Amino acid sequence: MRFTRPLLLLAIAVIVAATGATYYFARLREQAKAPPKPRPLPEHLSAAAADWSWSHTVEGRPVVEVRARNFRQVKEPSSFELLQVELRVFDKDGARFDQVRSAKAQFDIARGVLYSEGDVQITMGVPADQAPLGRLVFIRTSGATFESRTGKAYTGRSAFFTFDQGEGKSLGAAYDPAFRELHMKSQAEITWRGQGVRATPMKVEAGELMYKERDSAVLLWPWSRLTRDSLVLEGGKSIVWLDNGALRRVETENARGLDKLPDRQIEYAASRLYLHFTPAGAIEKIEAVQNARLVSADQTTRTTVTGNRLELEFDAPAGESLLRKARVIGRGVVEGKPQPSARLSPETRVLRSESIELIMRAGGREVETVLTHAPGAVEFLPNRPGQRRRSMDGERLVFTYGPENRIRSFRASKVSTRTEGSAPPGKPEAAAVLTWSRELHADFDPKSGDLLLMVQSGDFRYEEASRRGRAGRAVFDTPHNRITLEGAARLWDPSGSVDADQIVLDQATGDVLAHGKVSSTREPDSRKSDSGLLSAGRPLQAKADHMLALDSNNLLRYEGSAVLWQGANRIRGDWIEIDRKARRLVARGNVKSQFVEDAAPGVAAGSEQRYTLIDAPEMVYTDADRTAHYRGGVTLLRGGITVKARELNAVLAAGDAGSRLEKLLADGGVEIVEHAAGRVRKGTSEHAEYYAGDQRIVLSGGEPAFTDGARGATRGRQLTWFAGEDRLLVEGAEARPAVTRIQRK
Repeated sequence: MRFTRPLLLLAIAVIVAATGATYYFARLREQAKAPPKPRPLPEHLSAAAADWSWSHTVEGRPVVEVRARNFRQVKEPSSFELLQVELRVFDKDGARFDQVRSAKAQFDIARGVLYSEGDVQITMGVPADQAPLGRLVFIRTSGATFESRTGKAYTGRSAFFTFDQGEGKSLGAAYDPAFRELHMKSQAEITWRGQGVRATPMKVEAGELMYKERDSAVLLWPWSRLTRDSLVLEGGKSIVWLDNGALRRVETENARGLDKLPDRQIEYAASRLYLHFTPAGAIEKIEAVQNARLVSADQTTRTTVTGNRLELEFDAPAGESLLRKARVIGRGVVEGKPQPSARLSPETRVLRSESIELIMRAGGREVETVLTHAPGAVEFLPNRPGQRRRSMDGERLVFTYGPENRIRSFRASKVSTRTEGSAPPGKPEAAAVLTWSRELHADFDPKSGDLLLMVQSGDFRYEEASRRGRAGRAVFDTPHNRITLEGAARLWDPSGSVDADQIVLDQATGDVLAHGKVSSTREPDSRKSDSGLLSAGRPLQAKADHMLALDSNNLLRYEGSAVLWQGANRIRGDWIEIDRKARRLVARGNVKSQFVEDAAPGVAAGSEQRYTLIDAPEMVYTDADRTAHYRGGVTLLRGGITVKARELNAVLAAGDAGSRLEKLLADGGVEIVEHAAGRVRKGTSEHAEYYAGDQRIVLSGGEPAFTDGARGATRGRQLTWFAGEDRLLVEGAEARPAVTRIQRK
């Protein structure tokens, strides 16, 4: 028993040792398997974690979520440092959120403010439960602050943006998700690329920019600049309106635009300018309001359009904007001025109206038609010698243009015109030509643009200095400087008038040609003394089928059933001409003249007038010798005396005797017959002279003969017959009563 107890103690000791060893080695094994003991936190940190997240909900709806790969809580100042952080701020229904990502950020949970010194990426409007449709608005910046409670983000550094149809950048930016507004604080720049691969991008620049996503609007201030292809538009405050992210309209204050194209340059300006765009980003309409101005210049013409309001409509095939139509409303002015390099330099054209429309030729580079929808006025201003200054006022003015913007035709209604000619050096200014009519049509030279033909119809009236005219229709032949009046035409001035179916006036010379039922009147010329045939103190009137007036009416020619009369004096003929300078009158073809003989001196007024009627194929009167020469077979009737001869000279009395006959000289087969007191007396010879004063008739040449139906016949070398005294002288000596004296029964 004594040995048993030690053995038992030893066994217990062995068991205890074995058990302890087993526990020891088991613990060692457990310790080897346990994770390492964390390092102690730095003194400025109060906590740290990995794969950290934090969220805030309202009534089960997510408002803010923050996730980070690593999380550290800083003691002083109290904040959280997040690495590889993502912040989500949800909209009110939780369907979308704005996402902020940064490699490193500080998050103040108490204030709900996230700040990242480094790069930050912000994606706006991310769908919460589906894939995004199209490109989202993406912002890249640094030094950004994000308020989790409000969702506002802002930075003072450079920020870069991308969105569905473009991108942009600015220096300093702020975003407010509550109002969905992006504020680009300075040096703002956005490029809209439009829809489709062919869309032309537009670059928008401004001092500041506010993008209002809810309103689909972009506000630009205090200045703005828009650049699209060759177009540059600058101005003050502007608004850019979007439609599903696409540029649709731009409103600009105090706008100035310049579009440099390969073949022309276009300038825009207005107090307010509105640009409308197609879904593809091409311009489809421009509205310029207040002080509107458009200047289009090509190699030939500089066209300037101004007015209170200017509207431009464009076609946009293949994304390219081509001007189709332009309207000017309120105080509209369109000026087309040839460029200094223009080959023929037509007149400058200035059109004014309250409503003007310009229609472009296909392709938008040349004008096809310009018209007014209200009364208007147009001026043609000369640019080279020989061109005239013209102005026209009327209603519904329409201009048609050909290639190179050269005017082809013009028409207007209820029109009045004024044309001023250029006078040669040293000569007085030419008188202005004024016209009026219900309708006007003009054609222009397609090469030079000069006026070729102008037609005015409907109650046409004309004025040029003291000259006046009227007609149913007038045709102006500009190259020949000629006016043709047609239809009840009348032309008059202080010197006289002419009426006809047609009157042609040469504006350079003043010559007049009239056709059809011509009727003219020449007023007395007080500066000239009476001629023997035509009195200067009486109107001279005429009718004919045709009339020509040359040399300031100094040469008058009448053709076709011509009749010329002055008082009771009258001349008829197929052709009559008056040469006032040469003081000569010529009549041809069935000439019939009638003269009222002025009373001889000493004859009481009111005595019976005597008429002298002369028929002949031709008559020439010259005032120098006061003689009317008739030839070709002449018949004269005067009182009871008839004279026939091949030729006849009627000599009128000198001085102020007017048309009083002094003597007649007849040659060739002369035959003189007197019917008086129931008797017929007849004298024949080759030459005869009649002296009106004493009614003495001298027959000579050939075989003069005298017969009296009651007394017989007498022959002699020369016979002198006193018609009023019943006496006859033969051979210059008085005959004996039985032989030579003719007794009355």
